[in-house]
Amino acid sequence: MTKNLKWKGANVIVVDPYIEEINEKFGVLNNDLYTALNGADALVLITLHDEFKSIDFKKIKDLMNLPIVVDGRRIYDPDELRGIGFTIKA
Repeated sequence: MTKNLKWKGANVIVVDPYIEEINEKFGVLNNDLYTALNGADALVLITLHDEFKSIDFKKIKDLMNLPIVVDGRRIYDPDELRGIGFTIKA
């Protein structure tokens, strides 16, 4: 999926606190979620790491270009996120 997004011109940044190095085909590694989301068009969550269960979504909304959340693990309350101003995709 990441390779296809990059081919279409997307800038993909992977955030995973448990990976020290990552193959460049997966994108740029950035272990700070807030830095990675600065100017982002979407947050795509595909992991269940505890670090991602208590994200400051109000802060993220202000950082992002487009406040879109794709919650692949369905760990967030969609109504709460919509209340903050996010578009939710699941």
